[in-house]
Amino acid sequence: MEEWDVDQAWREQYPDHAWLAPVSFSPDGQLLATAGATGIVRLWDLQGQKKKEWRAAKQGWIWSTSFSPDGQLLATVGYDGYVRLWNLQTLEGWEWKTSPYPLRSVSFSPDGQQLVTKGDEGIPRLWNLQGQPLTQLKGNDRKIISVSFSQDGQQFVTAGDDGIARLWNLQGQLLKELQGNDDSKITIVSFIRNGQQLATVEEDGTVRLWNLMTGQPLIEFPQKRRDIITNNERYITSDNFSPDGHSFNVNGS
Repeated sequence: MEEWDVDQAWREQYPDHAWLAPVSFSPDGQLLATAGATGIVRLWDLQGQKKKEWRAAKQGWIWSTSFSPDGQLLATVGYDGYVRLWNLQTLEGWEWKTSPYPLRSVSFSPDGQQLVTKGDEGIPRLWNLQGQPLTQLKGNDRKIISVSFSQDGQQFVTAGDDGIARLWNLQGQLLKELQGNDDSKITIVSFIRNGQQLATVEEDGTVRLWNLMTGQPLIEFPQKRRDIITNNERYITSDNFSPDGHSFNVNGS
């Protein structure tokens, strides 16, 4: 398959768009969603052809997008603190206000019936698709950068400014804390190996694999690289693990 540089294609076609949010792939891998500073979402095929485009925010940036597991819905969040869900066939949507603060990330649960959001206030929240709050986590007022569901949808993990990955159940109970470097943010956190292990990527480029039973790191990979430039600083912003969890890569520009 021909490699397509999403960032380059975006800038060639829309040079006024100086900032691009992390890209989301559809569950079948055939579409990807881009968004950014203008509040516009675009769907692309893997040949770089634009399939759909619509305004998904009334004002400000879109920080994050997420496809539902069945590929029928797209969730968007951003600067205005709203969650918006879009029917990808009709582009009709519905929304609810979650926070007076910008929202940085949104993610569907594996069954597609719940969403977890996180933003600048540092409090992850769990919602149903009608916008009713299910869980609000306590015990951490630091900015949360990354949230990930376990494969069975029964737990999720948060991580961010304080270098700690926290494991929660759906009732909002804190189950475990995994301490990374005190002076380095965790920018990415993800379950691997059927939820038996956890991977974290820190701002300084360090990748760690954790044993969730013991809470101890299994192995550490110091990565002396920075891949995506944001606000004049460089961050690793995406990672990818093989299905068996035995290999990984850290992607960038």
